[in-house]
Parts: sequence; C-alpha cells; structure tokens
Amino acid sequence: MPTVREKPTKEELEKYKKTEEYKKLIKRTGAVELAPIHEHIYGGVGIWGDIPDKHGNLVYQSGEAPEIGPFGDVLLYEKPEHQRLIYAIFNCPALQSKIVLPGERVDKTTHRFKVVDLEAEGREYAEKMALDVEYKNKIYQYDEDTLNFLSLVCGLATQPSMNIKKAALCGVWDNGAKTENVSGAAKRAKLKEMMDSPDMKYFETAYMVIREGDANKQEGFYKTENGVYKYNDQILGTSIEHVVAYLKSHDEIFVAVKKKSDKPAK
Repeated sequence: MPTVREKPTKEELEKYKKTEEYKKLIKRTGAVELAPIHEHIYGGVGIWGDIPDKHGNLVYQSGEAPEIGPFGDVLLYEKPEHQRLIYAIFNCPALQSKIVLPGERVDKTTHRFKVVDLEAEGREYAEKMALDVEYKNKIYQYDEDTLNFLSLVCGLATQPSMNIKKAALCGVWDNGAKTENVSGAAKRAKLKEMMDSPDMKYFETAYMVIREGDANKQEGFYKTENGVYKYNDQILGTSIEHVVAYLKSHDEIFVAVKKKSDKPAK
C-alpha cells in the first residue's frame, strides 16, 4: 500500500525563515519587478508541486504557490505578504527555471520573466508600477463580453480577436500615464473607474442592451437623438448611470436581458 504523506509541521514550513538569505531580505527596502521577457504575452506562470529552497527547506506546499500573471508583478521588500515570494525567486530552483535573475542569460524557450531590482528607485515609483501590473493582469483575465464592454467604454473596436483587444486596452492604460496625453488620461480614468466599480456587470449589460435596442421602433433600451435613455416608452434619464440604476432596481429585467446576452450566437 502507498504510504500516506504526513503534513509538514509549522516548524518545517517556517524553517526557510531562519536562513541567512531570508534574514537579510527582510532588512531591505525597495522593490523587485518581475518583467515579461516576451514581447507578445499570452499567459503567466504557475508552478506545481512542492517548492523547496536550495537548502531543502519547504517554501511552498503543493498547490500553494501563487501564479504570476502575464504582466508579471512588483514586490516590495517591506511588505510581509511579498517576502516569501521574493525569497523563493532568489532561492528556489523551481521558480528560477522560469525566471531570469540579474546577470543571467535569457533563454526565451523556457524563461517567462526577468528580475529587475528596483531598490534604487523610490517607493512611490515602485507602487505605481505595481498598480500598472495589477490592472493590466486583470485585463488579461476578463472574458470576451467584458473585453467588448471595456473596449466600447474606451472607444475601441470590438471586432478584433481577444488577444488584440487585451493588448489595445493595455495600450489605453499605458498611454493614459503620459502627462501630455490628456484624452488618453481621461480614457484610462474611465477604464479604471469601470474596472473598480462593483456595478461593472450592470454597466456591461447596460451597454449591451443599448446597442441592441431599436430607437426607431422604440423597443427595448435605447438612446434618443436628444441623448435621453429610454426603456420602451419609459424615460430613464440622460446618462448610462440611469440605465444601470434601472437595471439594479428591476432584477427580473436584468436577469432576462443578461440570460439573452449569455446565449451563444447561432
């Protein structure tokens, strides 16, 4: 009979914290960036199985290691929740097989990310980079309906493939960071507002039903030439927020139109 594997003790799980490498790490300030090596990004990195350090100490148990999104990550030395992953990056061979450390040669067939030490940079800059990475990784996790909605919000085409739409939305995010790009900053602000909104699914549905409504026949949700939003002959208001408010207060209509939009095209 196969032997049942015993669960590691708390002492075994925290043994790596007693290493000299970890003791030095938690005294540092600054940040580490995991920057994508590939120009075209279609996925991140997930490591499976136990992850020991170079001394044989268990750092992550099987299934516990965090996945790294397609745009990498920015990790701060001073944040306790980042310290274990930073330690693993510099001391665990399983992670190092996918990540290039400073000074090492890049192998594009196996490596996904490179480590950039940002200790010389200010904390504000590092946190800005972390925000950029967080939102661009979110974009790559959305389904096509949400990508179409965000594309409409930003004035982008919805016809291209999912990867092209993801890249275009990430471009909106990056362009909006340029101080001279006023219109780009407005688009980025709107994109962030929608991604942060707890009502994003309502906004997504509102945009969809407005596109499908018929203003000439006065059927469904639609926008008149005067800029008024209506549901059949009922006036809702002069902004998309009024449509969202209506959907939120009429669950039966929201569920019905949502089900319709979720059906695959024939």
